[in-house]
Amino acid sequence: MVTEAHFRASVSKSFAGLNKNMVLLLNLSSLIVKAADLKEHLTEALGIILEGLRFFAGRIYLMDDSKESLSLVAWKGISAQRLERVGLYDSFTGMAALQRAFLVQRVADLKNKERKKLLMERGIKAVVCVPMMYGGEILGVINLSSNRTLKLRKGYVELLCAVGNQLAISIKCIKSLEEIKQKTLELSKEEEMRKFFTYCIAHDLKNPAGTIMALIKRVLDKKVPAEKLTLYLEQIHKAVMQIYNLVRDLNLYIVSKELPLNEEEVKIEELVEDIRVRYFTEIKERKIALLFKGNVDSIVGDREQIKRVLTNLVDNSLKYGGPNLRHIIISSEASDGWVVLRVTDDGVGIKEEEFPNLFDPFQRKSSAKDTEGSGLGLAIVRTIVERHGGRVWANRPENGGIEFCLQFPLKG
Repeated sequence: MVTEAHFRASVSKSFAGLNKNMVLLLNLSSLIVKAADLKEHLTEALGIILEGLRFFAGRIYLMDDSKESLSLVAWKGISAQRLERVGLYDSFTGMAALQRAFLVQRVADLKNKERKKLLMERGIKAVVCVPMMYGGEILGVINLSSNRTLKLRKGYVELLCAVGNQLAISIKCIKSLEEIKQKTLELSKEEEMRKFFTYCIAHDLKNPAGTIMALIKRVLDKKVPAEKLTLYLEQIHKAVMQIYNLVRDLNLYIVSKELPLNEEEVKIEELVEDIRVRYFTEIKERKIALLFKGNVDSIVGDREQIKRVLTNLVDNSLKYGGPNLRHIIISSEASDGWVVLRVTDDGVGIKEEEFPNLFDPFQRKSSAKDTEGSGLGLAIVRTIVERHGGRVWANRPENGGIEFCLQFPLKG
C-alpha cells in the first residue's frame, strides 16, 4: 500500500523530462474551458486519464453531502452495476477518501472473497485510488483499474497525485460556476417577479382608486340627491374593500413565503370544522354540504398555514363554483410516503387552457368575472405546500367541477 505521506505532488510541480505527462495535464486543464456540466467534464477527463496512463477502466466518485458515502459520476471500460455508491468504511475507494491518501491494492491480496471474485471476473488485477482534494477538502476519488501488474515509480505516483489535484480544481470551478448560474437565474426570476408584482399591483389598485376619486368628487357636489348619495357611498365602500383585500392577500402571500414553519401534529377534521364555522351562514343559505372523508386523521405541518391552504380552496369553490354548487368534499389518504389531501367540488370547474397557469400569482379564472378576488389565493396555496416539501396540482373530475390535490411528506 502506498499512501499520500510517501508521495506528494502539487499541480504546479515541474515534471522534468515527462513531456507526455505534461501534455496529459494540459489536456485536463483545457477541458474546463468547454465543460458543459460536471458529469460530461469528468467523463471526458476520465477518458484522457485512461488513455494517457494506460489503464483499461476507471471510475470517478464524488463525495455525497452526507460525507458518509461517495456516488459514481463517471465511468469507462467497466459496468457501473453494483458500483453506483460506496461507503467510506466498506470500500477501497471510501478508504482513500477517509484517509485522504493515494492507495494501491492488488486484487490477489484482497481478503473479501466476494469482492475479489467480482473484480477478477472483470479482468482487474490492481486498483489505484487517487483522492481529489481542494484546500484540505476531499471532493472525491478517482478509481483506476489495471489488467496488468503495476510498477509504481515515484514520478508516476506524483503524476497521479497531480491529476487528482487538477481534477479537484476543475470540480470546484465547475461547481462554483453552476452556483453562480443558479443564483443569476434566481435573481433574474426574482427581478421578473418584482416587475410583474409592481405592474399587477398598480393595475389592480388603479381601478378602485380611480373609482373612489370619481365618486368622492360627486359626493362633494352639494346638489347630489340623498338616494344617490347612499349609492355612491356603497360603491366607495366596495372599492375600498377591493384595495383592502388586495393588500391583505399580498401580506398573506409574503407571510406564506417568509414566515418560519411551526410544525406540529394537525388534526385535519378540526381544520374542516373551523372552516365550516367560518362559512356557516353562506353554505347554509346556498344549501352546500362541506364534508370530510379521510383515511388519514392528521398531518405534520404548520397548523395555521395548512388551515390557510384549505380555507383558500374552499373559498375558491364558493366564489367560482357557480349557482349549482352543492358539495365541497375534503378527503385524505396515505400513499407511498405521502399524505394527499383533496378538495373537490361539483361546481362549474375551469377550462383546460387555464390549468398551466392556475397557481401563478394574479391569475384569475374566466368564470371570475364580477367576482371579488386578488388572484393570489392559489399562489398562496402552492407556496405553502411547497414550503412543506410537497406539491399541488388540479384535476377535472369526469362528473364536473374541480379537484385540487395537495401532497405532503408523511412524517411522524
